[in-house]
Amino acid sequence: MDEAEEVREAIEGLFDAILRKNIDAIQQRYLQEDRLFIFREGWEGKSEGFDRETNGALWQGLFDQMTFSKVELTDDVQSGRTHDLGWVGGTTSSTYTPVGGTEPVEVTQRATWILERHLARWLIVFEHVSFPKDKPDGAEELIA
Repeated sequence: MDEAEEVREAIEGLFDAILRKNIDAIQQRYLQEDRLFIFREGWEGKSEGFDRETNGALWQGLFDQMTFSKVELTDDVQSGRTHDLGWVGGTTSSTYTPVGGTEPVEVTQRATWILERHLARWLIVFEHVSFPKDKPDGAEELIA
């Protein structure tokens, strides 16, 4: 196993918990301290620190709107680690079905996680997830 594989496996464990809608298992993947920082595009934006009740309500709100059938890292994933600090970045591919919907929706997102090893477990201390744009805002002015 390469050094970064166990860090990627921690993120894949998060994805597995999401597929199972297991909020407790999801929360166990995050550092439960004030310095946790999560920055997501859309879906409730950002959160700083860990509050079990608020975090659980956010996940439940998401699961009340959709059911995921796939969440995975794609081939462009990059990862690494040094001692007790690790990172994973790349594109994720997800498929979900909105509640009341019949057609699955496929999305790709860019994501970055920074993890720390605590008592032999890799925990997320920073997470950023966003949707890539075809052209960044203001790109026309830069190119012209």
